[in-house]
Amino acid sequence: MNDNYTCDNCEFTAPKNEFNDALDLHCRLSAGSTFTDVECPHCNALAYPTEHTPPTTPLNQVSPGNHEEAEAFVHHILNTMLDINLSKKKDKLTSITLALAGYPNGLRQLNG
Repeated sequence: MNDNYTCDNCEFTAPKNEFNDALDLHCRLSAGSTFTDVECPHCNALAYPTEHTPPTTPLNQVSPGNHEEAEAFVHHILNTMLDINLSKKKDKLTSITLALAGYPNGLRQLNG
């Protein structure tokens, strides 16, 4: 669970325990607004839970008929970080890419 909070004023972001308890909440919150019980230790503005967005990579976007960009991404990583070149082993590159994208049974599972 992401327990980071972000100040609504200065954008200071940290775990909730690094913020102060908010004072005078009855004066600072309005009906229907997002509730918070902490304020920024730097500027005393209210702080709210930080939205967590997972990183987007070509692996997140693999779908039937659309895995070439992910293969290029995986090929680049394998080649630059591990000095593995799968240019002549397209089937192996496809299998590795699909396994990393969550399709351990390859094209058969992807195309379902």
